[in-house]
Amino acid sequence: MAERRTLAVDIGGTGIKLALLDDRGKLVGERVRVPTPTPPVAPDEVTRVIEAAAGPLAPFDRVSVGFPGAVRDGRVMTAPNLGTELWAGFDLQATLAGVLGKPVRVMNDADVQGFGAIEGKGVEMVLTLGTGAGTSIFRDGEIAPHLELAHHPVSGGKTYDQYIGNAALAKKGKKTWNKRVAKIIDILRVVVSFDHLYLGGGNAKKITFELPPDVSTVPNTDGLTGGIKLWADAVPTAPAQAKSAAAARRRNPPGSPDPHGRTIVAAQPRTAVNFAVPRGACDCHVHVFGKAADFPFVTPRGYTPPPASADELLTLQKTLRLSRVVIVQPSVYGADNSCTLDGMRRLGKRARGVAVIDATTTDGALAAMHEAGIRGVRVNLATSGENDPDVARRNLNDAAARVAQLGWHVQVYTGLDVVAALADEMMNLPVPIVLDHFGGAQADRGLDQPGWAVLLRLVESGKAYVKVSGHYRSSLAAPAYADMAPYARALIAANPDRIVWGTDWPHPAHALSQDTALSEIAPSYDIDDGLALNQLAQWAPDAATRRKILVDNPARLYDY
Repeated sequence: MAERRTLAVDIGGTGIKLALLDDRGKLVGERVRVPTPTPPVAPDEVTRVIEAAAGPLAPFDRVSVGFPGAVRDGRVMTAPNLGTELWAGFDLQATLAGVLGKPVRVMNDADVQGFGAIEGKGVEMVLTLGTGAGTSIFRDGEIAPHLELAHHPVSGGKTYDQYIGNAALAKKGKKTWNKRVAKIIDILRVVVSFDHLYLGGGNAKKITFELPPDVSTVPNTDGLTGGIKLWADAVPTAPAQAKSAAAARRRNPPGSPDPHGRTIVAAQPRTAVNFAVPRGACDCHVHVFGKAADFPFVTPRGYTPPPASADELLTLQKTLRLSRVVIVQPSVYGADNSCTLDGMRRLGKRARGVAVIDATTTDGALAAMHEAGIRGVRVNLATSGENDPDVARRNLNDAAARVAQLGWHVQVYTGLDVVAALADEMMNLPVPIVLDHFGGAQADRGLDQPGWAVLLRLVESGKAYVKVSGHYRSSLAAPAYADMAPYARALIAANPDRIVWGTDWPHPAHALSQDTALSEIAPSYDIDDGLALNQLAQWAPDAATRRKILVDNPARLYDY
């Protein structure tokens, strides 16, 4: 059997390196290096560069790629030094396989370098020092689940990327940078208890202090030669990762209409915000869920949520650099707004709320809620399964009549069919209308889906606000849900003064069946709200427009 040739590709923040490997992982011939297009760079630009650079190295039988970010099953999760908002969810593995006409495997670049550096004995760790900082950990030659330590705060609120990345070296100088690297080594020794630490990346050669015996530098070529291990007979996946993947398949089997991960613990952002969030920015759609003993759920209900506290919500706010938040009454509490009001009280002046009322809600209760910061009332038709336009019309009119004198708005969660049926009614109501979650539009139905044009006219008229929120409820394209971009842009173009943004944290999910809705906790969707917020910069590239969506429109609507 003829020896196979593996094309190894190492994608860096400033350069892309390519080389051929023999079956033993040894370099064959000369390496090729081409500049990485200036970030933020779209995936198709990088794939074109790789295709062009790979041509002179042909023929080859397969391709190994090290990518500077988190990768799962060949699909990019984060790309902090290339532009995560452009890359998140991109199937680099399948795309390159199509472009190059060969099988491709993609892994995090620090993981690939680790395979090239380690000896396979004990706990070995790799720290790459380049545009950013990358890490990988191995035990007896088996790779551990990948950790994006580069995003983790390490000193003074700075992440590893910010503390020892290229920008820090340029700004602080080599002397201070070396002191920082020495400090990081000491931290990792305590945190990981490694037997040996390998320092790689382009800046490893700039280390001037004497390294301890359990730390050594490794050549950049390890980021290429490690690629051979991606094709080992035993796929280099730790047992824990394999079990995790199997569990994910059990939760969401192939072909399942639910591609979102699930979590019992309220999700926190995994992706750092990559644009300047203006002061006073507001998340206009969240919920809080207390302990059932303190805040009983109603019966019947569509699901039983896990707890999601005001403290966890505040952590979310700070991580996303947001100043304000609107807590929306969820369906599981009916018209008992106690939990929502408690969450608002705990968060203080940054919080406003949207309540649910019924025939038993007195005028005195409305006045007390207004004093507490409630500024709207929600008519939730979607969760209740109410699609009869006549019933919806009655509920809408009753709600508007109750709250008009308070200056509140009416928030409606429904589908585009009901929006279209009630459009004339909405135009004549004495209060503003707010439509949840893209007005109920669904990405896979296209921009010509029934009711979409009606929604745009309502927004254009200034009568209706729309929340570009909960994009995962309209799309299956996890994790970035990029197919919602045309809808967001169309809404913003229709009237940027009537668009607000929200996370829909903690992303409650309905029970798998009505039989379990009362007896079992339904895990929430595991959504990356940092990645979600970064989509707004793609939908509205202009900072002035983003300020309207995040600050000015919420301030007007919620009376900040």
